[in-house]
Amino acid sequence: MRPLRAEAVVRAGTFTLDVSLSVAPGEVVGLLGPNGAGKSTLLRAVAGLTAVDNGRIALGDEALDDPAAGTRVAPERRPVGMVFQDLRLFPHLSARDNVAFGARSRGMRRAEADARADAWLNRVGLSAQSGSKPPQLSGGQAQRVALARALATDPEVLLLDEPLSALDATTRAEVRRDLRTHLAAFVGPVLIVTHDAVDALTLAHRLVVLDGGRVIQEGTPAEIARRPRSRWVADLVGLTLLAGRVEVGGSVRLDDGGAVVATALGPIGPEVPAAGDDVYVAIRPRSVALHRRRPEGSPRNVWPATVEGVEAAADRVRVATVGAVPVTAEITPGALADLALAPGDAVWVAVKATEVDVYQR
Repeated sequence: MRPLRAEAVVRAGTFTLDVSLSVAPGEVVGLLGPNGAGKSTLLRAVAGLTAVDNGRIALGDEALDDPAAGTRVAPERRPVGMVFQDLRLFPHLSARDNVAFGARSRGMRRAEADARADAWLNRVGLSAQSGSKPPQLSGGQAQRVALARALATDPEVLLLDEPLSALDATTRAEVRRDLRTHLAAFVGPVLIVTHDAVDALTLAHRLVVLDGGRVIQEGTPAEIARRPRSRWVADLVGLTLLAGRVEVGGSVRLDDGGAVVATALGPIGPEVPAAGDDVYVAIRPRSVALHRRRPEGSPRNVWPATVEGVEAAADRVRVATVGAVPVTAEITPGALADLALAPGDAVWVAVKATEVDVYQR
């Protein structure tokens, strides 16, 4: 299998996508970013559904798009399989005919295409539903049919645009497990667009974050989750992200006012922020303690705040606060009951300096 390399500039009205990335054979790259960041546009460019204004998209040494050289391979001739967010299954065709469609559209004989469709429906556990039409399938079953259709053409590249977004929580978990198994067996490059933190962290080997048509961060899921560089990503992984500047003495003066103290500051090494550096401050919700009265003891970060919102999340409760340093705390339902917190209540927030992560902007 060949690596995918995309250096794509796509202009659409006032929006410009200008992205450079590569995906190795067998690598799953997750594309993250807010709505309108350019994620789906990039997928459509690789698939040939959106023309590239400048740049080059190639599989190995073979150019799929190269405007400067006058090269543009038609979508149906590209070795690319794509699963769309809305699936785009043909409602009048059976599951079997939907899966066989891709192979037949590329010139495969009907009998061979049908046999391949049967094999893929068996692999995704839908042999019994081969004669069913999309309206007769559950959301999870329709998603599996769409994946089987994309893979039945033996693509070199697999593109997945929000493949699990329309599923309920239970079905999503089941299909995610199946999808992870199929991606592990796929030997070509994979690009997957998602807005879900669990999908991103469990399916992708590497994450690329887009915003405004540009790459603003990339790294392993662990790196992105630990040190996000945009508030959108921080919200996605559940962190409070603040921007500021390091002051003499180990504190960070925040751009929006307020200050926090962190122990991981000072002249320790080249990657450790020092006085004058512009930095991000990341605080994990479970590191935030809430009190009705000013706490005694050792926390070096203590400030008054107001409860902005209270939201249940599984077996925890997320409490958003506003004040000099706006942070979100994650506490147990029992702690919420003991504190008797509600929006508008006054609280004291405490965070240990050792729990504050500071890194270069």
